[in-house]
Amino acid sequence: MATVNSPLLQLLERNCELFAGKRVLFVGALYDPTLLQLTKECARAQVLCDSFTTAKAMAAMLGQRLESKLMASATLKHISVHFAPRQLFTPKECDIICLLLDKTKAVNQALLAALTPYLAADGLVLAAAANDAGGKSADGYLKGHGICSKLDSARKCTLWQLHFDKATPFAAPANALVLSAAEKATVLQALQDHTFPKLDLSGKPCLEVPLFDHPLVQDCQVFSPMRVDEGTILLLDALHEAPALPQGTALDLCCGCGIVGLQLLQQGFAVSASDDSAAALLLTALNYGQSGSTNIVSVQPSDMLKDLPEGVRYDIIAVNPPFHQGVKTDSTLSRSLFNTVAEHLAAQGSLVLVGNTFLQYEHTLSNYFALVKDLRRTTRFAVQRAAQPL
Repeated sequence: MATVNSPLLQLLERNCELFAGKRVLFVGALYDPTLLQLTKECARAQVLCDSFTTAKAMAAMLGQRLESKLMASATLKHISVHFAPRQLFTPKECDIICLLLDKTKAVNQALLAALTPYLAADGLVLAAAANDAGGKSADGYLKGHGICSKLDSARKCTLWQLHFDKATPFAAPANALVLSAAEKATVLQALQDHTFPKLDLSGKPCLEVPLFDHPLVQDCQVFSPMRVDEGTILLLDALHEAPALPQGTALDLCCGCGIVGLQLLQQGFAVSASDDSAAALLLTALNYGQSGSTNIVSVQPSDMLKDLPEGVRYDIIAVNPPFHQGVKTDSTLSRSLFNTVAEHLAAQGSLVLVGNTFLQYEHTLSNYFALVKDLRRTTRFAVQRAAQPL
């Protein structure tokens, strides 16, 4: 295996004696596959990835190919890598939970609430992050659940150790989706059957959107929980009113909770949805189930367009592309999309995307498409339609 890359993983590596002979569950903001280097001396290592890209790379490091589906896993000897949302994952008992902290406090609390019940008695939580991503202040929500201390710090990263007290369990935040055992079984069976379950949403975090006759299930781990962000509102408005969009098949790329795909379903498209995030794919599947639509083609993981079925072309690809990696602005993903998107569009197909105006996507798009047109523009966001690949 390769050596660890990031300062954060190097901090964990210099404390790796903690993992020796232990059953360890690695969770959280896992974006660097070289984390697997930390698992060598574990008695057992389970790695729970929300990112399909990361899980796929880790599986490759184990000499395996990860299936392009929710609840995919790869195992080699004592190491297992799982692409799954926390709500559907049942880990084996562990001695240590190693949490790479998300920049959002609620996500960390939701993960701890879901997974600490699987800690053995006298189990440890190790929590680590860059200081500017919450590492410096993580003790604020750890110390009420056992004996918490700073274990190490270096290169603007901090590692905390919590001797977890099972008498003081973590509570899931109000905007975290929690499933009962029966609901979990229902969803898992639906995924196996390639169907979309309709759950009772009583007591679950939901968002009422005037466009739809049912609430949208929400979760803190998915972009813009409990509100529709300004860019998506503009994109929905543009899709609803654009007269020249071709009908037929549509892809909701980077689908989040599935709201754009739901709009396209209402407009008569046969819709597929994809996202890199397991949490997002779960929400999309649940919200499609609430819609009762029979015009849903698939919901599947993909690193942007890389893992989509070969030869399938869409009449419209709609996307609100990510431009953050952790706390930093990074438009690399969205700009790499422009290089290959034409291969996934039908002859008269269109790419419709929204982005912050400062990203100036229109200039890059004009290098790949003869037609680049503003559908909507404000001082903060712009929705563009791109067609007729060069």
